[in-house]
Amino acid sequence: MATIARLVLAGKGNTHPGKNSRSTSVVLKKQYSALENLLNAESGKRHFNFLLTPAGFLTFPFPEELKGHSWVELHKQQLINQFQKEAEKQLREFIGDLQPKLKEFTDFLVIGIDSTCWEKDKNGKKKVIMGIELVAVYDTAQKTIHWTGKSYPTNRQKRTLIRIKDIDTHFITLNGQKVLLLDCNDLTAFSPRVIKNTQKDSDIGRIVHPICRKSKKFDPEIVLHLAHSTDTPATWKAKWNRLTELMHDVKLYATGINYSRVEKEPRKDLDSVLQKTSCGDVVNFDVKGREIK
Repeated sequence: MATIARLVLAGKGNTHPGKNSRSTSVVLKKQYSALENLLNAESGKRHFNFLLTPAGFLTFPFPEELKGHSWVELHKQQLINQFQKEAEKQLREFIGDLQPKLKEFTDFLVIGIDSTCWEKDKNGKKKVIMGIELVAVYDTAQKTIHWTGKSYPTNRQKRTLIRIKDIDTHFITLNGQKVLLLDCNDLTAFSPRVIKNTQKDSDIGRIVHPICRKSKKFDPEIVLHLAHSTDTPATWKAKWNRLTELMHDVKLYATGINYSRVEKEPRKDLDSVLQKTSCGDVVNFDVKGREIK
């Protein structure tokens, strides 16, 4: 059966990289160090099928040539492809000379990569104009990338998130096993309340119902979910319960964890979060490369 290694971000004042106020280069150095520490610590020891990060583990600059397009236009697949090309440059540069050890450690790196376009309001505060949240599945042997990303916006993102409308990209077969990929709020599509109260012909319904319908038909064995921040397992509990009720063959699942809560203390301890956001053979590592037991 497949195995998952989770690279867990945690620490006082930690926020997910997509919302980090520091420069992109500083964030990338922090994330690179975390991955490097893990690969050095585990070199020659264990091999995992998947290495899972939180959503927004990396960020890339919003492409200048796309800033002139409207939010509606940016949903076109050819423009989504341009975002993916820019994200790929960032990802390949990030992996760089870690490639040999990464291949030794895992078959697939499943990593979140975000980009945000900001502007300042009249008070000088940053305001999100639009953004995209991508997920890359990097094949460490073939060095190829499968792309998907967030399809289901949060309430605050309904007019800013550039959605991945190609639902099929969430479903992939890797090493002969069927895998469902979900980025952060995508897991909310399986919320019993959302399913019950969302009309099929509504804007959100055209996301929720196809994901649920195809998931049931695809019947994945593995579900990989990347969250931006999680400080209590209650955030995802009902969604995971409903998902596993719908798909009985799921034997292995995990949420990529950034254990944080903006400007507040976490509501539950890290051990509880880790235990209740995974099922099956999942091993957790901190940013120093140490296994969290």
